[in-house]
Amino acid sequence: MKSNYLLYFLLLGLLCACKNESSVSKHTETFTIPNTPESICRLWQKVLDNNEIDKALLLGSAATKKWLLENKDLIVDNGMSEATRFINMACTEAADKAICKYSLQEDGDLIEDYFSLVRVEQQWLIHIEESASNDPEEMMFEKMKKSLEL
Repeated sequence: MKSNYLLYFLLLGLLCACKNESSVSKHTETFTIPNTPESICRLWQKVLDNNEIDKALLLGSAATKKWLLENKDLIVDNGMSEATRFINMACTEAADKAICKYSLQEDGDLIEDYFSLVRVEQQWLIHIEESASNDPEEMMFEKMKKSLEL
């Protein structure tokens, strides 16, 4: 009879331990996504500088997500990159599309470029498309790349 009470007591203890373990909240970092073209561009660059591809995926359109996954190995570095510092950025919106032109200093050179964005379900997202190039060397490289794919 004593062994039955001991067994019930042990089972009750195990059930309580399992219940307490599942009710403990797990700390997760919140990631707030802004909703202006400029703030999306700045956050996009910040997460890429930090090699946070999973967060970058949240900031991109479907085409951008595909591009990120295809180029992940090229993007992720050994943690040696410095934080990008924009000199200026100006964004122009037209309906559900936006372009943010920027300039930055890198290794003493002034770099000017732009981000393309699209608004999907009221959220601005970085939009990268593969561009069709007319450059003969680029076209030859693409043909070689496709011939190697099985």
